[in-house]
Amino acid sequence: MELIQLTSDYEMKPFDCGDAALNGFLCDSAKPFSEYRLAKTYLLCDGRFAVSLQYRGRGIGSKLLDIIKRRLKRDIGDSQFRFLTVDAYLDAVPFYERNGFRKLTPTREQGDTQAMYFDIQSVIET
Repeated sequence: MELIQLTSDYEMKPFDCGDAALNGFLCDSAKPFSEYRLAKTYLLCDGRFAVSLQYRGRGIGSKLLDIIKRRLKRDIGDSQFRFLTVDAYLDAVPFYERNGFRKLTPTREQGDTQAMYFDIQSVIET
């Protein structure tokens, strides 16, 4: 697996995760956010997380989440950042639970999502 930084001149390839809104975000809306990463300052807002249908079931989503959690722990540290939160689609809740996220409330939120959180301090640095 190779991670590449999204830049404003990167040519996006077609992406299909099975959800038109997520596909559209990556292809149409994600590039402007690439401008907001300055040095070791992170802007985390309105992010989306999805794996292409052709790569599902290979552990890629879990590996990516692990990279994100470790990078946040390393670059931001315990003192500035504690929780990573997601509004998980209901069918994705088991995936997030397997990756250490917990439900923020015992019942689901309004609509089709469940608020969940992960404690960055629980990441063990290697």
